[in-house]
Amino acid sequence: MAAMPFCNLCGKPATHTCGLCGKRVCGDHFDHKLGICSICKGGRRLATRRH
Repeated sequence: MAAMPFCNLCGKPATHTCGLCGKRVCGDHFDHKLGICSICKGGRRLATRRH
């Protein structure tokens, strides 16, 4: 049984791979339109704060 990969940015379960750098990231750190992680997009975090 393979281990669940974790987001390289926050530690949540990773559900996507960045098309540029190959980092495994969660949906909060992935731009679906561009297919890249938030680091490659410009370092901005995408909706990661919970209130």
